[in-house]
Amino acid sequence: MDYLGIVLRLFYIAGDIALFHGLLGYRFQGKKGLMAIGVVCGAIYVVLPATNIFFMWIFWLYYLFLFLGDKFLFEGVAGGLVVFVIAARNALGNLMDGIFVVFLLYKRDDITTWNVYAIGLNVFFLICMLLLTWWRRRRGLEIGLNQIKPVYFWICSFMLLVPTISSLIWGGLINEEQIYVRGVVEDGLLSLAIIGLAIAFLCLNLRGKQLKREQILNLQCIKEQTEQYKALHEKQQALRTFRHDLNGHIIAMRKLADEGNLTELRSYLEDWVTLKEESAYISTNHVIGDAIFNHYDSESRKNQINFQVKGGFPEPMKISETDLCIILTNLVGNAYEAAALCDKERYVRIEIAQLGEESIHITIVNSVKEKPVLLEGRMETTKEDRDSHGLGIVSAKKALGKYGGELIYEVEEERVVTNILV
Repeated sequence: MDYLGIVLRLFYIAGDIALFHGLLGYRFQGKKGLMAIGVVCGAIYVVLPATNIFFMWIFWLYYLFLFLGDKFLFEGVAGGLVVFVIAARNALGNLMDGIFVVFLLYKRDDITTWNVYAIGLNVFFLICMLLLTWWRRRRGLEIGLNQIKPVYFWICSFMLLVPTISSLIWGGLINEEQIYVRGVVEDGLLSLAIIGLAIAFLCLNLRGKQLKREQILNLQCIKEQTEQYKALHEKQQALRTFRHDLNGHIIAMRKLADEGNLTELRSYLEDWVTLKEESAYISTNHVIGDAIFNHYDSESRKNQINFQVKGGFPEPMKISETDLCIILTNLVGNAYEAAALCDKERYVRIEIAQLGEESIHITIVNSVKEKPVLLEGRMETTKEDRDSHGLGIVSAKKALGKYGGELIYEVEEERVVTNILV
């Protein structure tokens, strides 16, 4: 039995788990059937009998089971991303092959030497993934690869497959050792160039998505401010009308009391209280905060959600209006959406407290229909569209990160507490 080959593929699988689950944050498949398929495919990949790697059909069979294993083992991972990871690791392998051939000049038929070298390479990859995972968790970073369209991963995957296919052709058709070594080195250099192009392409695409989202959020901030001024004007008009009619209301209630018509008096008072509440305006000493809180206060009234805000923002604040808009729009919006799904008690309670001269602590407490899953300090969505959901949390964390802020969740059975420190 090819024990070295099995060990090699075990380390390969371990590297993929560290990459997808640890670094990229994909959780393991929740459906037992799909999870079983992933485990079985991964096991088949590991125990497939060793053969000449230059047989094209066995090469693709190996990676078919590896692809199926990664695809079904992790929840929500795109097929294009899995293929891209496989292609990228092969391209890195081609690059290291070129270095290995130049310095050690191993014989291509020496399978034992090659397996030992490949095991060392996969152990190094695993260690790198574990270190990057530790660094990401320590910094509280989110890898927003879901923002990249899967088709771009497929394009980059096909680019990365060029040196892999080329190395197979070199290995299968060239008999002379010197020509073979030259081909491996050239494929290694080609891999390096294509890896650079692929990473640059994906990074530019991701940055473009982020810039577009920031532009949308800036426009949303302007819209929020405009709506806030309109809402303030309407409430001021309602308050003027309320004050103007105050004497008339008092006379009407006194008459109902003198007549002993308590039912009509109670109904009149309830209408009066409702009118007073509708004229209320949430003021937090910040135009963006006022705009967002009053917007969700208005929406909450329509959906019978108890929306409360206590406290206010200090002046001056080190956080910009745009970043505060990003943070509050996403986090208050998430709390409102969660409360709206509740069948029983619906509430969103916000408290703003000043810490020091410029630091603030915002606490958002909202009711939830069911206890959400908290994974590595971040909230897991229960929405069907997992790929697009969660971008708001990523944007909020990024905005907080500019000021050394933190986002901390506390999950209970019937409520979620969101702590924003900035």
